[in-house]
Amino acid sequence: IEKGRFIRRSEPKIIVEEIKRLSGTERGKLTAVERLKDAGEYAIPFMLDAMADDSRQNELPNIIWALPQISRPAIRPLVAALQTENVAVKAEIIKALGKIGYPQSLAYLKYTVEKDSSDELRNLAAASIKEIDPAAAKTSAAELFFQLAENYYYHSQSLAPAEDANFANVWFWDSARKLPVRQEVDKSYFNELMSMQCCEWALKADP
Repeated sequence: IEKGRFIRRSEPKIIVEEIKRLSGTERGKLTAVERLKDAGEYAIPFMLDAMADDSRQNELPNIIWALPQISRPAIRPLVAALQTENVAVKAEIIKALGKIGYPQSLAYLKYTVEKDSSDELRNLAAASIKEIDPAAAKTSAAELFFQLAENYYYHSQSLAPAEDANFANVWFWDSARKLPVRQEVDKSYFNELMSMQCCEWALKADP
């Protein structure tokens, strides 16, 4: 049953249909967002792809509305997608992370504040940090990444991957496809890999 549920919630065809359904009737919109929440992290690349598609601008307000409602499962692919060069999409990712409100986003948002060339994006990232934890504004991105690395290393329950699969996903940015992509890894060393990834970002923030 769990395997069947996982296959259904991660099925690309169903996810694409539900994203389109967000712009249908009010009842269809509410059903679609519930199914996208169920799809969790798997929905994010498809939602971002639709947001970047100029031919789907009429759908944009509904996708933006739905994005933060995916909640915590959306964070890992969303923070990977902060490497996008699409300023409009990046702005919506930053705002969504603030609305989702989990501290695991803080390091990536502070990195944007410290490193991004756009005043608008730096200001949005600072505002999202205040939504999550105003005190974090005084901490460097490198330190926040180090703290996040430690939390992964000590297997913090708030960072645990989804339980309905026998693997976990580590997310990366694919600059050619302009989308976050996932690498399936064994759950037994997922936390250690994420800890290493956070250490890498800490060094990028402050060599």
